[in-house]
Amino acid sequence: MGKSLFFSVFFILLCFLFVACGPDNSKNESNLLPEKDSASQVSSTTNVVESNEEENTLDTAAVNTFSQITGTWNALDGDQDFTIIISKDSIFYTEHAELHKYELRNDSIFIHYPDYILSGKPLLLKDTFAIISEDQTSKFSRKIN
Repeated sequence: MGKSLFFSVFFILLCFLFVACGPDNSKNESNLLPEKDSASQVSSTTNVVESNEEENTLDTAAVNTFSQITGTWNALDGDQDFTIIISKDSIFYTEHAELHKYELRNDSIFIHYPDYILSGKPLLLKDTFAIISEDQTSKFSRKIN
């Protein structure tokens, strides 16, 4: 008697789980919705994406490829004019006629000077390039030829 009751309860629970975990009938119901509802959902999602892209253009962006900073830059800080030319793997300081190698790794820039390596976080805001290190922040504006 005990085994048959156990198997009966087990069978009922198994059937209940099969029905509960079976195919989802709500998918068929969602296909019956009017198309204007799905179109409004798509357009509202698109608006969210577009607004996020607009917000990102106003914020600083991390530099992660050399092509973002390649070119000629004028220093914004300091009491003298200072120009650097950034290529794929080096920075040329025109006033000092010095060339120094640099690397971009993850969200950091490493400039190899003879005595030390300057490390900082490179950021872009439109035509302004900044290197933020522990000791200082250097800012440059893109030189337009």
